[in-house]
Amino acid sequence: MSTEEEFSFFDLVSEDLLPSRPTENLGESFLTFDGLLPAPGLKVTEDGGAAGCGGKLWPAGELLSRYMIRTNDQYNGKFTNILELGSGTGLVGLAIASLRREQKDLKVWVTDQEYVGMLTNAGS
Repeated sequence: MSTEEEFSFFDLVSEDLLPSRPTENLGESFLTFDGLLPAPGLKVTEDGGAAGCGGKLWPAGELLSRYMIRTNDQYNGKFTNILELGSGTGLVGLAIASLRREQKDLKVWVTDQEYVGMLTNAGS
């Protein structure tokens, strides 16, 4: 099978092998993590996964955010540089930055693919 034939074969069966996820949860959400973040909370914009897996909130990100917020007192001030790789919407990094906004030396970087909701969230 030539390379060209392989690509056309995989194009034909790719949806069968790995179906696209449905687009869900479009729009903005305000998260306070049950009042752990000050009101109005963290504004997150989701594209429902239309741009890939990063443009939506995932339970693992919400769980890690909640853990980081709840254990903030034991780490507050100890870390000044936080890098979140593959952040999608940027939820975890933005939650930490929101909680510790008074810490002047804190720097938080969130990264992901080029076209995800995180870019929208960074400007919120």
